[in-house]
Amino acid sequence: MVDTLSLDSYVAGTKGLDGLPIDEDTMFSDHKGVHKPRIEKKQRKLLAKVDFLQEFLEDGEQVLTVTTAVSPTSFLEQWTTGFIFLYIRRCLLVFTDRRIFHVPTTMSYDYRQSVAQIRYGDVESIAQKGSRLKIAYKSGDKELFLYLRRSERKKIRLLLEAANLQGETSSIGKRVHLCPQCTSELEVDRFDCASCGKEFRSRTKARNLSIWLPGGGYFFTGHPYLGVVDAVIELLFLFIIVTALIPTSAFPDGDLVTAGVFAVLLIFEKLITVYHANHFVKEYLPVDRVPIRRSPVRMVLGAIGLVIVLGILALGILGVLMDTGHVPSERVLSSQEIPDNQYHALVAEGIVEPDESIEFFYSEGLLSVTEAGSVLTDRRVIAYEQDEEGRIQTYYILNDSIQSVTLVQQGDATQYSVYQVTAPGEDNWLYLVLPHENGDGERFANAVRNKIRE
Repeated sequence: MVDTLSLDSYVAGTKGLDGLPIDEDTMFSDHKGVHKPRIEKKQRKLLAKVDFLQEFLEDGEQVLTVTTAVSPTSFLEQWTTGFIFLYIRRCLLVFTDRRIFHVPTTMSYDYRQSVAQIRYGDVESIAQKGSRLKIAYKSGDKELFLYLRRSERKKIRLLLEAANLQGETSSIGKRVHLCPQCTSELEVDRFDCASCGKEFRSRTKARNLSIWLPGGGYFFTGHPYLGVVDAVIELLFLFIIVTALIPTSAFPDGDLVTAGVFAVLLIFEKLITVYHANHFVKEYLPVDRVPIRRSPVRMVLGAIGLVIVLGILALGILGVLMDTGHVPSERVLSSQEIPDNQYHALVAEGIVEPDESIEFFYSEGLLSVTEAGSVLTDRRVIAYEQDEEGRIQTYYILNDSIQSVTLVQQGDATQYSVYQVTAPGEDNWLYLVLPHENGDGERFANAVRNKIRE
């Protein structure tokens, strides 16, 4: 199985240690103390990602090991982002003899100028079990890091068992972020450094951008892919709401039900964005953006993945629009399946009479059922279409007059089936253009054939 947290795909080469004080006997060996070239290679790659920590280390402090992981993520975050949280919450954990550095990163494990520390003196209990690192602080708070790198788990467990939980403590007694400029501890919910004045992206601005700009909260917190997806969803919802409020012949006051449903969905989407943005700014991201190395291959793969996600979302929204009757269905509909708004539109445009009962209906239209279609009622079979001036042309044959139903063109996945319905008299016929897939066209045509009198 592919390790979703694998670093090998993201690092082209190995840098030096750049002066980082490390315990090579611990870092480059397994949990039994045996040196492993494979472990050394991976640890050097990870060290190259955190060489900036030299400025944060105290005199005599040594780095013992580094591992990839996923930052603490609430159940609601996981539920609202799905598996994507494994990528947007990636981080590096750097274990020293005095504390653990928590480094939130990009999907490529690049530094985002966000650093936190967990001092062993703040910890009530700490345990690594499987891929999880569970921490209970003396302040009463608890945190859970997920998906620790498999090759480092046993060694980390031994390091934690030997950790001195009576050592130096932090100002708040739990994980605390550090200023990337002066390394001082940052105050909770204060988005500038009290020591050097460095500014960070604030919760207020993240919330306002989430509310007023589609995808704005994600772009502000450095998650462009999520921002694009969110923006597309919100703009689609807005388009549907505005379209539903436009008066039509079927709904003189607009389709208020559809507009209301998608307004609620839009509000829910906004609330999710605000929630995510509030959590992302807790990583204390500097206002001045950091240039991030982006692999061309990863950018292409990301673009392909984004197109796939947007395509799935578009299909999902299209399905909702079809179910609500806001756009025509791609299927032939029976009398029980026709949405009320589509039935009212057919009556309002004079395509069917108010006292007729529709038995089967299919619309060729993309946005409106009045563009073109076929209808079978209890009295007649109807074909209609809009001319170039937007006027609806209707053709029909009474059920009592139907002589034959003939397949003129066999449809397939890319084209319609065409049936000719004839009645007595010269040029007394019409074409039914129907979908071939799922047997819909044949079902409609057979229902018309059943109207033929022996």
